[in-house]
Amino acid sequence: MQQNCSFLAALDLDETADARAIRRAYARKLKTIDQQADAAGFQALREAYETALDWAAYEAQEAQESETVVAPPAAEGAPAAAAVSIDEDEQHAAPSEEEQLANLVWERFADGRQELLQTHRLGDPDAWHDLLRARLQDEELIHIGARMQFEWRIVHILASGWQAGHEALFPAAVAAFDWARDRRQLGQFGYFGDVLNTAIDERALFDSQAIAVRSVQERIAMLLRREQPADARDIVQSMAELRKMLERFPALLQVVTNAESIEYWHTQLPASESDEEQRIVKRNRRWDGLFMFVVIGLFSFLAYKGATPTPESQRLRAGTDVAAPAAFDPRANPPTQAQLEEHMAPPRFQPGPDALPGNYTVEFEVSLDAAGKVIGMNKLQESGLPGFDEAIEAALRAATPFPPQTARIFRVALKGSIAPTTPTVRRPRATTQI
Repeated sequence: MQQNCSFLAALDLDETADARAIRRAYARKLKTIDQQADAAGFQALREAYETALDWAAYEAQEAQESETVVAPPAAEGAPAAAAVSIDEDEQHAAPSEEEQLANLVWERFADGRQELLQTHRLGDPDAWHDLLRARLQDEELIHIGARMQFEWRIVHILASGWQAGHEALFPAAVAAFDWARDRRQLGQFGYFGDVLNTAIDERALFDSQAIAVRSVQERIAMLLRREQPADARDIVQSMAELRKMLERFPALLQVVTNAESIEYWHTQLPASESDEEQRIVKRNRRWDGLFMFVVIGLFSFLAYKGATPTPESQRLRAGTDVAAPAAFDPRANPPTQAQLEEHMAPPRFQPGPDALPGNYTVEFEVSLDAAGKVIGMNKLQESGLPGFDEAIEAALRAATPFPPQTARIFRVALKGSIAPTTPTVRRPRATTQI
């Protein structure tokens, strides 16, 4: 495939450059640009860098897939049949039909990624999901082998290490390819599929944590993805929590954070600085303890002044029969019917003339982020009417954020019916369950 290597020229590189050389060249160029005074120059450099990384990943993959054993030169006087054998090997090394079809779709996907970069939407999971769904509708992917090739490339770039936007591409790909429902699907991609399967499990564990813990960890992940290195104070204060994250979510961090930043954080915290880290942690704990003591004292005083003494309140003040706080349950408090109707727009669906009258039900498991916005969805039951299922899924994804206390994971069954005398579908009614 003919390459336009202007992005390499912008980094003073040629076609022999690999990902490591591209990162080093970008770091050198970045030092020569005043990002505030020359915003256009910085944007152009950044686009060249991102495109060069995509190109390097693609070239490395192509080289690995097309690696063949080259026959040694024929000895002088060898029969002519040896030359024929070499020609046949070269012919077999040519890309297969499925690879050529996948290449066409991959080029469109790369163009779509470039558009997301230019419109500053690399961090938008919905934009990535729309891009993937559009590519999966391409006629070239009717060929099952080509579809597998395309899916393999998505798996490969996600599991090979973070690049800008992968934190949003990952949940979009999980939804588009339905990886969470059929875990064997990723298993066919070997090591890279295993990495993503583990990352999906770790993401569910991450989402089940208390909001306060998750918020701290989300900030650390954001710092690890940031272009500018974190300052020393952030590193010292966050290192203990990062170590916990590396123990609990190693595969997820590989997908959604920059491994080079993690490496950098460790290099900025040598043994000589470990005492400073411990000092800050101990100081924070002392302040946390003092704060909690003041809050508990104030609460006890207000309770004493404002409450009528009862046997129950006396037991509480005496420190007996005090219930432990309940653990965070991500499935508690699913949305009500009224909330679903309030936050969901009416599905846009018009049944075709072949749609049979009857009742149709589709069931989804929906995941929300900390802000109450839909970030993931798994179809648990199909209605048998694909257009209806797609319309409901689109309406759920476009829903406005739910209240903060809404369950992070909930199931919703949406029903519609086609009357014998009319092809229209009534507004779906929804039921939820934990």
